[in-house]
Amino acid sequence: MMNNPSESLNRVLSQHQNQTAQSSSIQTHQQRPDRHLPPPLSKWSTPAVEDSAWCAQNFTLGVGMVLIQNVTHKVVLVSRRGSQRFFFPRGRKDRGETLEVAALREAYEESGYKAELLPHFGFTSAPLSPHSSKAGPSCEAVYLTIVGWGPVRGQTEGEYLVHWYLGWIPEHAVPEQGTGMPDEMDYESQLFTIEEALQRMHGQELLVLKYAWAIYCETMGMCQEIEERRDSLANEANQDVDLSGVNPARAESGSKQ
Repeated sequence: MMNNPSESLNRVLSQHQNQTAQSSSIQTHQQRPDRHLPPPLSKWSTPAVEDSAWCAQNFTLGVGMVLIQNVTHKVVLVSRRGSQRFFFPRGRKDRGETLEVAALREAYEESGYKAELLPHFGFTSAPLSPHSSKAGPSCEAVYLTIVGWGPVRGQTEGEYLVHWYLGWIPEHAVPEQGTGMPDEMDYESQLFTIEEALQRMHGQELLVLKYAWAIYCETMGMCQEIEERRDSLANEANQDVDLSGVNPARAESGSKQ
């Protein structure tokens, strides 16, 4: 059975879970007050960045995916053959692609696994669709990283924004070979326990893994709670039916209704 995440994460999720349906576009148009230093954010994030504006030649949209194998709860890490430097599948979004489709494509190209997006109960500031009547699990990105790139191939310097998604693969999934780009043919993917994965990741991707794992644990815990509630209701319903058949008073009471 999966452990529940920390109490602090539970508090954050419980405080914000019901706010997604109430979010307003007005909030996104409000400017921050003048400040000298970026304010601290949650314990899962680095401090905020200064308000900025970048034209298309100075930013690139990327995607990444934290892949988890269901049942075993192992994490997929990628490395070059013979290297001990591990990373998550990630890359640039192609023209015309949605971020979600791009994340699945990059996961397949670099890991060899045909993954699916993992619906989760993590917090998102995205409002509910007008066609949605109630909040539930979503497949929204769980993390965003920004890293600068230097001038390459005639391009000026810029910012690389990577949207991170949760994905899952089945228990007996086998990675395909030769799915990457020409410069990715020596990529290999391996499955690690969360403890092993935490020891192998560094920098931004370590932060991504910690938060993604907390969201995964929270989601598994909530799913288990929902299943237990369903089983309890089903057992109560079956018990009612059985008792009405063996208890004369109950059967008589039912016949008079």
